[in-house]
Amino acid sequence: QLEMQSTEESKESITRVPDEAIVVVFDKSSSMNSPFVNEREYTRVNATKQFFENFSDRTVGFDYHHVLSLLLFSSSTTKVCNFTENLSAFASYVHTTAASGSTKLWDCIVEAVEMLKELKKSYPSCILRILCLSDGEGNGSGYSPFETAKKLIDELVIMDCVVVGELSSSLKG
Repeated sequence: QLEMQSTEESKESITRVPDEAIVVVFDKSSSMNSPFVNEREYTRVNATKQFFENFSDRTVGFDYHHVLSLLLFSSSTTKVCNFTENLSAFASYVHTTAASGSTKLWDCIVEAVEMLKELKKSYPSCILRILCLSDGEGNGSGYSPFETAKKLIDELVIMDCVVVGELSSSLKG
């Protein structure tokens, strides 16, 4: 079940043909409250926010011709905004994100694939990518890692993962 959070940028905001479409999937599950590596005061969700901020800075700084969308996930997936060139449209949601709930990681990735597949209909030459920011401790998903990987391959979606914390056994294969 995909929820849509209302934002000022809830309409698609694309002014030029994108070279690449990226869906950022951001883990906000309760396991993200765990310490980041050996830092007791610094949680995984805080580290993930920092990774996202660095990604945002570089994206804006290099003026890439791509569009982005953001999915936050835990027990459910929330689409923060539709595809947009305006990264600031959802950056504030990342900074105010609090960790809670289970980790339906694979369901969120499948939802991101579906979003990219739909966008590809309008922009057939667009490269499709998912940037996954998670500790990889998936639980409760209706999809398995294998089913998710098959969907990524079938739709030619590139997936980059930033594993926050120790490498999860479900992400090793």
